[in-house]
Parts: sequence; structure tokens; C-alpha cells
Amino acid sequence: MPHSLERTRSLHSAMRKAERTTVERKVVHFADSMGFDLVQVKCVFPYNSSDEEILSSSPSLLIKPSGGGGKGQVSVTRLIPHSGSFNDARFLHLNAPAWLVPKGYMQVNRELLNRTVTNGVCLKSSNVIGMTFTATVAVYNFSYDKQVFVRYSLDGWRSHIEIQARYIRSHPQNNTDIFIFSLFLPRSMPVGAKCEFALRYKCGQREFWDNNEGSNYVIECKTMATHYVMEISNSPDKPVFY
Repeated sequence: MPHSLERTRSLHSAMRKAERTTVERKVVHFADSMGFDLVQVKCVFPYNSSDEEILSSSPSLLIKPSGGGGKGQVSVTRLIPHSGSFNDARFLHLNAPAWLVPKGYMQVNRELLNRTVTNGVCLKSSNVIGMTFTATVAVYNFSYDKQVFVRYSLDGWRSHIEIQARYIRSHPQNNTDIFIFSLFLPRSMPVGAKCEFALRYKCGQREFWDNNEGSNYVIECKTMATHYVMEISNSPDKPVFY
């Protein structure tokens, strides 16, 4: 007589147990909660990039002779986008040596090379985007091992910070090397506040400085209100809107 087949309870209970198995939850952590940056930006430039290519992410600088006595100076300015009115708009103003005033590419290039050879180091070009000041530095190639530093202060040199510039390319025909650096100024920087900086070039046991002939380079935060009034009073022509 054939035996009847019965499903064993062990198989049924095993299947039910498998159905009740809890799926392991996935936990998501955000980068900022773990001490990391949410965004990391890296800028990569070709080896033979010109200053115009490196600093071309915003329009060309507005350069005009500044008023007042003393050493010849030029005003290098860049507007900072601002949500307020025209008069409240802020911009960064760099006092640069008079020899940087465009007088023809070849003439400026010769002056730059002469200063680099004589002083060892020289500010070459600059640009501003928002509250970030970026500049290139030319140094004379005395030896292979070299370092370029930027020493800056936001409180009139009661304290200072020093950062290291980064090598980007060389000019064998002039025996010079080019470095680049950026100063990330605080967005809360008030109108009238200044950032002073100087360049230090270390080559072996030798050290060279470019401190704008003893005056330091000065970046000042200004408003369009005062700048606009100054442009009207100093110019016989119609005011220029930026």
C-alpha cells in the first residue's frame, strides 16, 4: 500500500523564517558631517598656458591712473556681484606700481624682465573673482631648487599669514620661472578693510623680496558709491558706468 506524502514542518518553518529576515538598512553620511568639504575644486592648466588663459575667467582689468601725489600708482579694480543697489556694490581695489600701466606689450615685458633679473622676484599679473585675488609671480632662475611665498596681513601687520605659491611653467629664453597663488579673502570683509601682501623668493641660501618698493601691495574693499563720486570729480568726461 503506497504511503501518503506529507510536507515536513521543518521546510515550511524555514521558508517562513526566511520571509521574516530583516533587510539590513543602509546608512548615508554627508561629507560635511564627517569633517570633509562638500565640494573640491582643482584647476588644471596646460604647461604652456599664458597668463591670459590662466586668468581669463572674468573680464579684463580696468586700469586708470589714480589721483593724489606720491609715487605713481594705478588703480586695478574688479566688481564683485552684490544683491543690493548700485551704490552698495563692492569691489576690490589693488594699488599696483605705475610701470604696470599698459604702454605697449613689449615695453611692459622688458620692464618686468629687468625687475625680475635685478630683484630676483616680481609680481607679474593679477586678477580678482569675487573675494579671491589670484596673481602670477616671475622669479629669476638662479638655481633649480626654489620656493615662492606670499606673506599677507589683514590687520596692519599686527599678525600675518604666509602661504606658498605653486610653480606653473618656465621661460628658458629669459631664464625665469612663473608661480601662481590665490588669496581667499573673507566674504565678510568690511568696506575700507585692507589686505597687504609682499612676495618672498627663497632660492638655496638666498632670499629675495618684492614688497612694492617698500610700500607693500595693498588690496582694499571699496563701494561703488565713493568710487563713482571720485570718477565724476576727477574726469571732465561723462561718468563711466561699469
